[in-house]
Amino acid sequence: MENNCVELAFLAFIALVFSYVFYRFFESKWPEHYFSPDDNVSIFISLSPIGYLIFRFLPISIIFALVFSVSKSLSLEDRIALGFVSGFLHGIFTNGLSLLKIVTRDNTVKIYFNKLLQIGSNIFTFVIVVLAGAAGGYLSSFALIQGLSPTYQGVIDNLWSSFVAIAIFFSLQKTVSMVKKKPTTDIYGRSYESISADLIQYVREISDRYNADEKFVTAICVVENLQRPKWFREFEKVAWFFFRRPGTYGIVQAQNNKYLSDKESIEVAVSRELKDTKGKDLSMLHDVALQYNGDPKYADIVMEAYSYLNPPS
Repeated sequence: MENNCVELAFLAFIALVFSYVFYRFFESKWPEHYFSPDDNVSIFISLSPIGYLIFRFLPISIIFALVFSVSKSLSLEDRIALGFVSGFLHGIFTNGLSLLKIVTRDNTVKIYFNKLLQIGSNIFTFVIVVLAGAAGGYLSSFALIQGLSPTYQGVIDNLWSSFVAIAIFFSLQKTVSMVKKKPTTDIYGRSYESISADLIQYVREISDRYNADEKFVTAICVVENLQRPKWFREFEKVAWFFFRRPGTYGIVQAQNNKYLSDKESIEVAVSRELKDTKGKDLSMLHDVALQYNGDPKYADIVMEAYSYLNPPS
């Protein structure tokens, strides 16, 4: 019994280390900054809810399956329980830590006005991670998976773990380099293309009405659409229906006491904070973006998007 506990603890430890290494190679600030423009990987994945789920579910289940399959003697129940506990621990060290920081208002985490929704998204992801761990435990019982892994003695004799670590390193390094080679303008372009033509036309109308720089307003739409893509704004709508709390709503995340649609948020933001920006130079627009959000990185990214939308002739 004691030996079995030692084996389970050893496998869980290795699985957690490999999981940490995987996400660390992506240099991703997950989950605290997932919905912010702090790194291109997070921005790239945030455009799709499927991408978000895949990035949190598949790596955990695959890594756990490969690690747990090293042991040939564990029962199916033990494997699933081991995966569940390991996934729970991984969730504690990631989303659990993020939740603690949000609740304690730690300044290392960007806390949004829609705090309940931010907490809910972390809880949801925590559940996904735990289920991924259990799935990994289940998969480790498959003969095909076990055929890919050696015995404990084989690990020692052939330094299997070292080879796996090297393989993971180079494959992920290549993946990250491919993602980072993707021009930033492509990311802004993808966000712009996901905004409906009707909404772009509405930006033009509102900008004319309030003497705002149309490209600047559109740039804010593009950046905010990366932070809070359409699929996530639908959750904000549901959260308002149940909780009726003030927050930031719509495509430009305008602060308001009640829910705002994308069009309503544009008019609120332009009429309050973005009006009379037409004809202002870049430094003044940067100051307006900084006032709008307060994060220097945000202002820089808005100006990058503005340059993409308004390239020099």
